[in-house]
Amino acid sequence: MEILKSLDQISNDNFYLSIGNFDGVHLGHQYILDYIKRQCGKNQTKLAVITFIPHPKEILEGKQRFLLCDYESRRLYLEKIGVDYAVEINFHRDFSTIGPETFLQNDIFCTTRLRKIFLGHDFAFGKNKSGDQNIVIAECKKRNIEVEIMKRFSVNQQKVSSSIIRQYLSDGNIKKANLLLGRAYEITGNVIKGAMRGRTLGFPTANLQVQDVIQIPAGGVYITKTYYNDQEYLSLTNIGYNPTFNTDKKDQTIEVYLLNFDKDIYGETLNIHFISKIRDEIKFKSKEDLITQMKSDVMYLHKYFS
Repeated sequence: MEILKSLDQISNDNFYLSIGNFDGVHLGHQYILDYIKRQCGKNQTKLAVITFIPHPKEILEGKQRFLLCDYESRRLYLEKIGVDYAVEINFHRDFSTIGPETFLQNDIFCTTRLRKIFLGHDFAFGKNKSGDQNIVIAECKKRNIEVEIMKRFSVNQQKVSSSIIRQYLSDGNIKKANLLLGRAYEITGNVIKGAMRGRTLGFPTANLQVQDVIQIPAGGVYITKTYYNDQEYLSLTNIGYNPTFNTDKKDQTIEVYLLNFDKDIYGETLNIHFISKIRDEIKFKSKEDLITQMKSDVMYLHKYFS
């Protein structure tokens, strides 16, 4: 997959186009792109997408902790589906003031190789999302470019969207989030120094620092799989404020306990896949009560994968 800044860089291939943020590249995105890829195969064309960096919410709403995947992961997911060209437009406040007609003229019709545009059922674009499917259809008709409107995609009668997945993650409903993603929700981060309290309890944990735009699931203890140096480890991940030892709830932490693992990995990168939530975070009366619960959590983890 080639990463481009503009569609006019596609000079030798006819192509079909889809436009969107593709945050999380969930089942709805996969359905649309798989469909377009099949159409490309039938008509000897390439598949191109237009997307944005950073995500518009980051600029317009100052959003933090909302992205379902980082931008590099999005590239990997799109490439795996079979996208040939990914045009990543730099999104900034001035760009957000551009009207729909100007966007179409400058960023879509800047090429003679575009043959067809595929739009989502609720597609809107331009300043204040004032552009809709009808504008695209009218402008494409003038240029003999086809337009196809995709139907809404559902799983078990549940609409699939990035916002719905974010809400499930905020609720700690990992299984429903994973169902709509089509895979386990994952975060990647660097291991940083923590209070080192877990080691004294017999459960050494890795404290993870994650990009501040990435969505973190609700607080609690989760069954996870952790990937380090291409090796998979069963793990428990605690998200929260360590209420047994801390009372101010000032700094949320992400702590990962890897089974059968005893290495110094400060500064290293871990990739965490969330499988299921075990319980909410609890304030225990004593350190001993906490240790008893952690042993129970580990037993539950073993049983889950047995």
